[in-house]
Amino acid sequence: MRRFAFAVAGALAIALAVVIYHGYAADLFTVPATVMAAPFDWFVPPR
Repeated sequence: MRRFAFAVAGALAIALAVVIYHGYAADLFTVPATVMAAPFDWFVPPR
């Protein structure tokens, strides 16, 4: 269970990094990026 929690945290961290580096990454995966980045909107710089 702890390993699953670490996997989820790692996936969220990777998704957050992708969202930041690709400028919201709308071209790659619109819906998953929106769902995963919704709690982290204040980290995404405005375009």
